[in-house]
Amino acid sequence: MLRKKTMNLAMFALIIGFSAPLYAQTIRQPIQEEVQRYPKLEIQDLYKFAYQAAMGNAHFVRDSGTIADDVLHQLSRINASPHEPLFIALTTDKRIVRLSLRTAKYYGIPPTAIINAILHTARNVKPSKTLLETFLMDIEKLADDSLLPFSHTAVRTYFQRMKEQQYPPVHHSKTFIETYDPVYYIIDGTLCETLLKSIR
Repeated sequence: MLRKKTMNLAMFALIIGFSAPLYAQTIRQPIQEEVQRYPKLEIQDLYKFAYQAAMGNAHFVRDSGTIADDVLHQLSRINASPHEPLFIALTTDKRIVRLSLRTAKYYGIPPTAIINAILHTARNVKPSKTLLETFLMDIEKLADDSLLPFSHTAVRTYFQRMKEQQYPPVHHSKTFIETYDPVYYIIDGTLCETLLKSIR
């Protein structure tokens, strides 16, 4: 079983890729993949996706107190599962990724490695509202091209409201949480290989 898990992780490494430019200037493809992956998501969830892609996890680390306690609590309450991608790239250059905690638990990634990756990301990924605005425009263009299950007017109205509030972080929508029970952490994509190597 351990050998099989290791082979699967090698495939994850090939998919995520580790040699990428510093910035991606579009999230059109990752957003379309997110809609396919989570068809019941709402505009709020698309905004959160763009926010995480541009701003990293510093707001979460700042607002969540002790990260170690949070990670250990989440690991204790969830079941290990291989059915979610270990990493989901939020940008086309894979600069920022989501780490699925259920899959990380399944493969035995040590909690300390996860905690270190979260803290490293908070220290080293610089939030960019300019990049966030670029990503939000990408989403608006997708809606305008009828490539999202939302009208361009609805998307633009929500994003304009977020702009007026100076782009706050948001939670996932109630529907997203109840349907998918997301349990993940935002990390620097360059740390994926380190996490893969930490498997027991």
